[in-house]
Amino acid sequence: MKRIDKIYNYIKQRSNKYTKDDLKSRKGIDAIEISEALKILRNNVNKELEELLSKGKIVRFNGNPEKYFDKNRLEEMLGTSINEISLNLEDVFNMMSSKKNNIDNDPFEYLIGAETTLKNQIEKAKESILHLPKSLHTLIIGETGVGKTLFANKMYEYGKYKGKFTDESPFIVLNCADYYNDPQLLLSQLFGHIKRSFAGADKDRVGALEKADGGILFLDEIHKLPPEGKEMLFYFMDKGKFNRFGETEGDRNANVLIIGSTNESKDSNLIKPFLERIQSNIFIPNFSDRDIDDKLKIIKGLLQNETLKINKPIKITAEAIKALIGITSFGNIAQLKSNIQVLCAKGFLNSINEDGVISINLSMMPSNIKEGLITINARQEENDRLTKLLPTEVLVYPNKNYVSLENDEKQLNLYKIISDEVIILKNEGMDSDEIKKFITADINVHVKCLYDKFKNDKYSKYNLYKIVDAKIIRFSEEIKKYAEKKLDREYNDRILYALSLHLAVLFNRINNIDYEETHENVLDMTLKAPKEYEIAKYVCKEVEKRFGVRMPEEEVLYITLILTSVEEKNKKGKIGILVMANGNSTASSMVEVALNLFDCNNIEAIDIPFDVKPREIINIAKEKVEKVDNGRGVILLVDMGSLVKFGKILSEETGVKIKALGMVSTPTVLEAVRQSEANEMNVDRLYDYLKSFKGYYSYGEENN
Repeated sequence: MKRIDKIYNYIKQRSNKYTKDDLKSRKGIDAIEISEALKILRNNVNKELEELLSKGKIVRFNGNPEKYFDKNRLEEMLGTSINEISLNLEDVFNMMSSKKNNIDNDPFEYLIGAETTLKNQIEKAKESILHLPKSLHTLIIGETGVGKTLFANKMYEYGKYKGKFTDESPFIVLNCADYYNDPQLLLSQLFGHIKRSFAGADKDRVGALEKADGGILFLDEIHKLPPEGKEMLFYFMDKGKFNRFGETEGDRNANVLIIGSTNESKDSNLIKPFLERIQSNIFIPNFSDRDIDDKLKIIKGLLQNETLKINKPIKITAEAIKALIGITSFGNIAQLKSNIQVLCAKGFLNSINEDGVISINLSMMPSNIKEGLITINARQEENDRLTKLLPTEVLVYPNKNYVSLENDEKQLNLYKIISDEVIILKNEGMDSDEIKKFITADINVHVKCLYDKFKNDKYSKYNLYKIVDAKIIRFSEEIKKYAEKKLDREYNDRILYALSLHLAVLFNRINNIDYEETHENVLDMTLKAPKEYEIAKYVCKEVEKRFGVRMPEEEVLYITLILTSVEEKNKKGKIGILVMANGNSTASSMVEVALNLFDCNNIEAIDIPFDVKPREIINIAKEKVEKVDNGRGVILLVDMGSLVKFGKILSEETGVKIKALGMVSTPTVLEAVRQSEANEMNVDRLYDYLKSFKGYYSYGEENN
């Protein structure tokens, strides 16, 4: 037998006898042990160990001294494949300790912070579930993105673990914010309604409360309940009885544990009634208030989620981790998750043709995330602790036994989207560098826009309800269904957004389109689309009847245009839109709403810190202008008059026609995106139109 085979067999036999505890105490097999056991010179042992490492037979555990282990045995212990030859034992132990949750395990055990910053909250949650004779209704309080929904899910799982619930017990979720602008609809969603209780109620409906009988009803953003809804909910919590909306006789019974969540401050008047009536109140801390160990575990956990999608290990530098921690503020864990997804997508794209590790480092980060490193450096104590805790690089492996931080089982596979796009672009003859540039420009849109679309567009509709009167949206939904039936065609929700926003503008008495200039083009389209033209006439009659608004004759033509073009892609390219505003997230927040509402890729944001130099802003803006320009010019929307002058500078330095407009608002951004779809609209006309735009909401305000 060859010397190398003797050494490998020895390592293999010793590794097969190891348990998890053995690995923790002895940490593998070192060269001295092998040399003494096999009577082989130490130098020769080291030589053969390097050969075995290069062949992928064994792995090396970093330390002093370095130790070795059979790769197959370690993969068996971890339940996943390993692509690296050198590992940190701490990462291995973390992977081993992650077990799949089941009825035999306390689900809170796997929640990051269970023994640190969430210990008291978990104890209170357990007391609420186990309270006799009935579990206590609970209010979970915390800022956006801290993990309130995940915590509520853990309460549900703990109830099953302790026998309070069964596998058949429902866990029903209702986000009150989805309907907060329409109290009648919200009450119907929550309590159900009876036939003819309001216009459009053509049959009885079971509400979320009845569906949750025997389990938990999670009311997200519970503070959005209208006063009538609060009283009905409090009555149910006291008596266990309720009525459907419109029902006046007879109480219905249900056995439901109410868990509410809110991002309002405990001092807010909106949640004071809930604090007084709900016995158990649990406060979830912000990410910034979590223990440093928790922060690192959360980042590793979110990276672990991505490794499972990519099926590749991810390597991230200490500086990159510090930047992610430093930049995570208002958005908390949700913001951190979004940033990590963007970085992993970029790393995946960079290694699309390689089999190795996905790398994340500071140089690949966008400037807004890099700023987090400056923030951390300013927090000296936290920076010093992170420096001590973090190795130069952290390696995270895919582990199929890992308990995911994701709430939902369905996850958007961004990496498959990227892979498919690469194949398509290669087939079109595009080279690798061009492909990377092309797809990199889409990654942020995929993460922010497509991920929301994957969740049934509920966030998109929520944003629409915030700016357009609910009656207009409901009417537009009816028209969508009517048109689909008449045309035997299925529209996506873009027609809902287009029609709702168009009617909102019309009701606000804004001359939103130059009919004389577009009349001929639109009329030509009606000749090609007579069915859509007839539906448009019906729409105009219904608008006049329901809203008491006199419809101009040209509206028939314009609604025909919406019906025929809303599903078509703009062949001429869209006018580019660049939003610039002072502050850390002012511009990006407005653009995010647009991305959630529209399937658009012609808009970018620049958040401007107050201490940045003008030349730096211009350099960043030049890149953004070139990114959004499709040959039709760019509209620059800014928040302060002093930034308007950047339009002329950018136009001169890029050669792109740019029109700058001050006093930007979210409705202005949305209207700019919506109008940029029109092939007839050029950048000058869009600029003139936006100058006179007054918003969407006057109709709703007049009728409240």
